[in-house]
Amino acid sequence: MGDLSPRFNRYEFDCPCGCGLDTVDYELLMCLEALAVDLEAEEFRPSVDVRIIMHINSGCRCKEHNKAVGGSKNSQHLICRAADFWAEVQFNGNRDTRRKISDDHIADLLEEKYPTSKGIGRYVGRTHFDTRSSRAARWDKR
Repeated sequence: MGDLSPRFNRYEFDCPCGCGLDTVDYELLMCLEALAVDLEAEEFRPSVDVRIIMHINSGCRCKEHNKAVGGSKNSQHLICRAADFWAEVQFNGNRDTRRKISDDHIADLLEEKYPTSKGIGRYVGRTHFDTRSSRAARWDKR
């Protein structure tokens, strides 16, 4: 159990530079939780305990850290409305059964769920998702 939601802890979204920025957008958190539930439903098999584990690569970023990692001046990470992440599925509570879920599959699901809103970016090894309030943004940087 996380301290923010069933799957997430606040520290996972902290700015990595140690500046203390750790705000998390509630909508972002709920969208990521909903995605995990959708992924679990896809993987569900009778008598199999399925758990989706989400790994946050990048959540909040202060201005200095964002610049250091080459982030956009208008990055949603700066206002704590974005996460770069990857996910894996685990069966029957056994760590040995974990397998990574395709980043393309995750991005495809998000694009299907939010066809006219949100930001979804494809990167090698991770997916970007943000809760921008304006029109949808899509990009592929693989």
